Amino acid sequence: KDNIPFHSIIWPAILMGCGGLNLPDEIPANEYLTFKGGKLSKSRGTSIDIPSVLSRFAPDLVRYYLSVNMPDHRDAEFSWDDFQAKVNNELVSTLGNYYHRVLSFTRKNYSSIPPLQDASRLEEVRAEVEKTKAEVEGHMQSFDFKKALRSIMDLAGYGNRYFDSVKPWSLVKTDRDECGDVLHCNLEIVKALAIMSWP
Repeated sequence: KDNIPFHSIIWPAILMGCGGLNLPDEIPANEYLTFKGGKLSKSRGTSIDIPSVLSRFAPDLVRYYLSVNMPDHRDAEFSWDDFQAKVNNELVSTLGNYYHRVLSFTRKNYSSIPPLQDASRLEEVRAEVEKTKAEVEGHMQSFDFKKALRSIMDLAGYGNRYFDSVKPWSLVKTDRDECGDVLHCNLEIVKALAIMSWP
């Protein structure tokens, strides 16, 4: 937030002085990400060394936590306990668990994507995916990355509930074609989650 005067006054003035250049029409800015109750500062000893963090944690874990804890409208505190909780309870438990359940069950029982027998089964799933896609695109366009990520995680929660409701572990024993259809639907959700979470 301390860069707002530069990006909203000084930088546009420089661009105008050069002439013929596009001026910013949106200036997204974050509040402060604090650590140990204060602003991140190397000189005060309240900083996080990025190479050290990346030697201990995969970049996607750090990206997820920074995105979900982004100080978009007010200051936000970085905490290792919160990092661990968000990664374990959201990223791993909700998203990772859903990926694992769908992909491992499909591979074990079908070894490839089962062909869809009844296209009407996809209607509810596609409607949910399209709703999420519209939400994510809207949030990304308005630089509200935290809300975009929340919409993606809501879709993962929907996927977990859908997987539980269709009970493929029972269905595969009684009707392989129907089980293939519901797995096909779950794989559509997995694909949508992978694409939407890429940014």
